[in-house]
Amino acid sequence: MKYFFTKAISLLLAGLMLLSLAACSPDPEIQSPETSAKAEDLGVSAGRGRFAESALQLPRNTGRVYGSLTEVSGKLRFGNYESGDCGESWTQLELPEELEKLAEREEFHINISWGAGGEAFYVCNEYDSEDNKFIAHYYYAGSGGEVRELDIIIPEAPEQMAENSISFNNCLLPDGSIIALDSYNCLMHIDQHTGEILRTMYDDYFGDRRYNNFYITDDTLILNLYSDDEQVIELYDLETWEPKGRDEVLNSFIKGPEGAYSADEFSYDPDGLPGSFSASMQYIFTCPGEEAVYVASRRGLYRHVLGGTAMERVMDGSRYSLGDTSRYIDDIIKTSSGDFYAFCTDYDTDESFLLRWHYEPELPAEPETELQIFAMYDNSELRRSISRYQRDNPGVEISVEIGTESHSEWSEAQIFEALSKTLRDGSGPDILLLDGMPYREFIRDGLLEDITGLTDGLGVIPNLISAFCQEDRSYAVPMRFSVPVLMGDSDVLARITDLESFAEQAEAMLEDGVEKNILGLDEWTLLGKMTAGSSAAWYREDGSIDRDKLSEFLKLCGRIYNADFSRPDIPKPMAYSPGDCGSLIAGGWARITKDTVCNYMTFTSMLAVDEKYNVGHTLVSGQSPKVFIPHCLLGISSSGGSKELCREFLRSVLSEENQNVDGSAETLPVNEAALRKTLAIEQISAHGLLGANGKQVFTQYHTATDEQIDEFVDLIGTLETPAYGSEALFRALSSIGADYLKGEIELEAALDKIISALD
Repeated sequence: MKYFFTKAISLLLAGLMLLSLAACSPDPEIQSPETSAKAEDLGVSAGRGRFAESALQLPRNTGRVYGSLTEVSGKLRFGNYESGDCGESWTQLELPEELEKLAEREEFHINISWGAGGEAFYVCNEYDSEDNKFIAHYYYAGSGGEVRELDIIIPEAPEQMAENSISFNNCLLPDGSIIALDSYNCLMHIDQHTGEILRTMYDDYFGDRRYNNFYITDDTLILNLYSDDEQVIELYDLETWEPKGRDEVLNSFIKGPEGAYSADEFSYDPDGLPGSFSASMQYIFTCPGEEAVYVASRRGLYRHVLGGTAMERVMDGSRYSLGDTSRYIDDIIKTSSGDFYAFCTDYDTDESFLLRWHYEPELPAEPETELQIFAMYDNSELRRSISRYQRDNPGVEISVEIGTESHSEWSEAQIFEALSKTLRDGSGPDILLLDGMPYREFIRDGLLEDITGLTDGLGVIPNLISAFCQEDRSYAVPMRFSVPVLMGDSDVLARITDLESFAEQAEAMLEDGVEKNILGLDEWTLLGKMTAGSSAAWYREDGSIDRDKLSEFLKLCGRIYNADFSRPDIPKPMAYSPGDCGSLIAGGWARITKDTVCNYMTFTSMLAVDEKYNVGHTLVSGQSPKVFIPHCLLGISSSGGSKELCREFLRSVLSEENQNVDGSAETLPVNEAALRKTLAIEQISAHGLLGANGKQVFTQYHTATDEQIDEFVDLIGTLETPAYGSEALFRALSSIGADYLKGEIELEAALDKIISALD
């Protein structure tokens, strides 16, 4: 990927600062296969050749026999199924007679781990309904078919914890012996003949070190663990279990942007969790015959030779399902043929299938056409859209630069200034992800392309587009959005039309004698929840901060905070996330709550509390009227190339097909047809919360009716103001503003510190 404004930043900042880069520890070098010294191991040649992805059906499963994907004698194995034609068809393998009898019984679930020679280790969990617990049985089958039950005496479970057993996380070594983790983080080496535990490596289940997984090469035992809340990879000699030390290149990579489980994303709303639960992914595996580790993440598939100095990128995630955050990929293997296979679940369709990546030497290594996207922060929804678009358009490569990653040593303001320079001189990106950027300034300065008419015929909700217009011309479009709402007594909500009237109502409720919290929020949470409704009002036309508006915001939040905390004897709720807020009213914790409707679950939660507890909801109007939260806001550079291709990409990501994402998404689609489908997702569940009286409170959620969806879509049609601001401002406001609310700093001093933090 080409960093298209690195040169501009370097020139701009050369006279401003001297950075002692040589004194810093270098990040691991990311090599493409063409430049890798080990490229021949991957079957990759320069110029031509890349992996092609195909989807294959999984074998039919009985539902009670499981197993990881593996290769035995050149054939794929998945549980008790085998394929000799690269996953095109599957044959069910007969279980040993003893295991077949267990598989027929509903109370048994069986997991199979295969050895390279066809040996098998079976973990059979029997459900004891009378005592409501699982009883584990262990069997070993040699390559000749002989079966024996193993009496494995594993460590006892911690006090007051469930029964211990060997987890499904186990494997067979070349000599047939077994390495396994138990339920409480004890790593064991087990004799396959007697069941004797030959050695253990154990850390306290409640301690600072927790084993998450393990992997083996021919010579090395690799432990993936969490130590002091930090992910760490440790290496041990496979034969002796003596420490080999840490591979610093690998450890640096798994914590960096390319290899980490998840990436930081920007949101205007601290309530919201942008992206989806499926967005995070990190899968580590090894391959027989290689003293190397593979790491699969949303950015791609990478290979590292233990002790080496580089990570080799085998596949760019954006070209494959790896980058599609609506697909969760697990259980990846590399076979002796050099192909990669993975178990994949598609949350859009709720289907699981097998993915195969096969190297095709005649495919062009690089697509003919490139689009360049710049984003200040990573964005899972953008990654998903790019991955889908490139799968459908293999001749187009879309490269993404994340400003806070490629230039982590610079401030946001410095990156904005350098980006503006490249946009003005025509060397900038084609498309901008504008979340957290001063897009109003870009529009004012003519740096964004007029995209009026781009959404015609797509069914995008009109006011979510017109909010980014100037003089009836469109310059940006959000892919997703969320809706801040207030919940509480309908008469009270009717009197709240802005932040000042909110403060007035909070003070009035203080005098009415009701012994409940008004909001029940600590100072940091209060500021966070009020920010989205007011931040757009804090910026002048020239992009500078309006000190008077920011001062007014802090003073009004101070009035609400003081009213709420003037009665310290009333217990405050711990914390809450989207969907919990209405239940705080139900639980007696608060009289008003501010929530964010960001998916079907938060929508049905709001409806359930409205109905059961006779409360209402309304849009949030702080210092700005009827606010919504834009997510993945896209614009086209006025000076970039490939304007038609840029428009085609934007129309693609706004289509109903691509706006239909999995139900776990934490944002709503702007396409109305996709929005209605999202809000109508079936929902039958109950949410529990500890009430202020110490008792559990349960609220039953139901699928929204057509009438309820119509009413909410009509409400969305009245939204006016997109939230606006930068991460630097929100960070400064949350810490310094909280000190002001607590009385630890005067207002003018707080304003000075907040505004200076942006320079």
